[in-house]
Amino acid sequence: MSNTYTYLLGCETRGKAMLLDPVINSIDRDLHVLQSLGPTLVYTLDTHVHADHVTAARQLTARVGSRIAGRLLSARRKCATPAWMLHTLVEFTAIMAELDMPHPKFIDNAVPGNRC
Repeated sequence: MSNTYTYLLGCETRGKAMLLDPVINSIDRDLHVLQSLGPTLVYTLDTHVHADHVTAARQLTARVGSRIAGRLLSARRKCATPAWMLHTLVEFTAIMAELDMPHPKFIDNAVPGNRC
C-alpha cells in the first residue's frame, strides 16, 4: 500500500486523460475510474523518482496503450536522474550516512521497479 496521490487530468471536450504518478497496486482502481468517467488514457507522467512505490506507467502502456510522457526530473533522458546520481557512490553513501535516517521500508522494491 502506498501513501502516494495519483492525479487524473482530463479534457471533457476531447475525451482524453493523463494520470500523474500512477501506482502499480492501484492500477485497477485507476482504470475503473477512467472507465466510469469516460475519457481515454493517453499519457502517464511520473513527477519524481519514487522510493515509496512502483510506478504503473509501463503497465498502463501495456494494458491500454497510453504513452509515458516522461519524468519531470530529467530534461535530457527518458528516465529521471535522481540528484544522488550526480555524486559518486562513495559521496552518496557518506551523505546518506550523515542523515542518520532509517532505511526506507519499500525502497528495495521501489528502486528496481522504477528503473527503465
